[in-house]
Amino acid sequence: MPYGHELQKEAEAHLELAKLLQKARPAAKQGELRRILQSDSPIGRKIAEIRRLDAARPERAPADDGPAPRPSVASAASPFRFTVPKLRALLKPPQTRLGLFPYLFRELKNIVQFGYMTHTLAPIALLPVLRLDKRLVARLAALQRDAEELVELSRPVIASGWKLLSKREYNLVVALDRLCRELVVTNFRAFNFRDRDLIDKLHGPETWFFALVYRSDDPELVAQALDRALAEGPNGERAKAEQASILAKRILYRDFAMPSLYNILLTLNMIKYRRFLAFEQLVSSDLGEILNVAEFAVDEGLRREIDAFVEELKSAVLSLGGSSSEIGRIHSHIRTEPSGEPDYGLLGAFYESGIGKEEGWIFARDRESVVVFMPRLLRSFNLSFTAFLTGRVTLASGEKAQVFAPELFLGDLQRLAAVASKLDRLFFDLRVFSYSRYLQIKRDGRGAIAAEAEAIGDLQAALSTFLAIARRLARLPAPSDGVQAGASASRPIDASALSDGRAALPHANEAIRSRHYLDGRAVGEAIGLVVSICYLAAGYLYDKELLAAISQERSVAKRLETQLETLKRIAGEEVFEAVAAQLVVSGLNR
Repeated sequence: MPYGHELQKEAEAHLELAKLLQKARPAAKQGELRRILQSDSPIGRKIAEIRRLDAARPERAPADDGPAPRPSVASAASPFRFTVPKLRALLKPPQTRLGLFPYLFRELKNIVQFGYMTHTLAPIALLPVLRLDKRLVARLAALQRDAEELVELSRPVIASGWKLLSKREYNLVVALDRLCRELVVTNFRAFNFRDRDLIDKLHGPETWFFALVYRSDDPELVAQALDRALAEGPNGERAKAEQASILAKRILYRDFAMPSLYNILLTLNMIKYRRFLAFEQLVSSDLGEILNVAEFAVDEGLRREIDAFVEELKSAVLSLGGSSSEIGRIHSHIRTEPSGEPDYGLLGAFYESGIGKEEGWIFARDRESVVVFMPRLLRSFNLSFTAFLTGRVTLASGEKAQVFAPELFLGDLQRLAAVASKLDRLFFDLRVFSYSRYLQIKRDGRGAIAAEAEAIGDLQAALSTFLAIARRLARLPAPSDGVQAGASASRPIDASALSDGRAALPHANEAIRSRHYLDGRAVGEAIGLVVSICYLAAGYLYDKELLAAISQERSVAKRLETQLETLKRIAGEEVFEAVAAQLVVSGLNR
């Protein structure tokens, strides 16, 4: 058989093998494909085995063995805005092969110098013929091992990295995974390294690589994304994160390893076109954004998982937003110590005013005994605020005014008066009931004797009443919120107006004339004082939810901010704006 005919048959076999390797296959067949390619079988036998592999149907698991496997990489959305063939055509415009004499006298010297510096070309002996460095085979084998390891390290990032990464970062990781898979299934051992058109057998790896390094900062960004996703992921694998980052740099960086894939691909293009080519001369420079930054490049299974996660996140944001709004409202009425505990200065000033001043009550002393402090506080509260909350008050102008409908808070004040009477009777059976003892029982939930248990039950009723009064009054607009005036603002506030949350506050800026604590204070200011005293009394009585809200203001606000940022990153601007608008409406209605 003529020698030329044998060469033609071998070339046709290589072309057929190359076409087979471009076919997308499920992950289950990738390992068997690598085994076939790495065997020492003749190329014809490899082609036959690959065809049998493609013809074989994958075994299907029984229906009760768990969920069906996710679609293969080929079924996932593209990390770029274009299909791979179109991306290749856009990235790499056609080049012409330079004539022999311009090549010899103008380009050869620069190409040879580049090859020496990057360790891609062997030294020229006598004839001006370019030969790839013999060590390139070993380097490509090492590159395949790096790619195979990186595919494994990237699996958890592709599975759940979208929770931590931006769409750009995640899709760059997906693109790097595709490049690595292309490198893994490429049989470099079957290549003829003297073929000046060798670059044509590397269309897949070349396209993915050029797309990944098209923007100069993307290689560093994808290395950082891998590092962060693995280090901050569910398992927090710092060692694997560092290894993945190093492998990404080995594959993508121009000078991280010698010879780099970057310089190998450039050299092969120079050999084919007989031109000294920089990356900027080989690749188009005016394509704009080629990466898909509008959505995560995931398969249908992951897409459903992301959609479900977004719905859960929206619910969590709205719930946390409600908590943040309530906490903010509480904080607008309570000052806190640097430790996060409530500042009881206002409660002490109120306790020692009016009747407390006349009878010599001392807040710092009396608060240490629950059965002494609480009956006095309740009597002072009713004496100071009953007329304001249920009857008529005299304004500074001398006008008699009614701010609230009489029945709105009458039941609450009667309950507080009843608790005060019960505690007075208990004082004779329970002369010593220290505040520290009260807190111990409240925290532990056990250990109280009969009289202590009865007192705690009464105090719990007072606590609930204080919170009910505070929450209803806190729904009223502050005078600075644009309070209505005129006839509609002169009607007393009843339950229906209060439930609206935007009730007009009568006489909001008019001062009160009284013999008690509210004397000289404007109606709007008086409401704020009542709310503050109610919240402080509930804090003193150890309402766990209230104290937690006071101490967690910053942490809740930070969690809400973080969840909103996550929602915006994963779901997009439109969903974020819709949820933010719901938060605003929810905050107004609370």
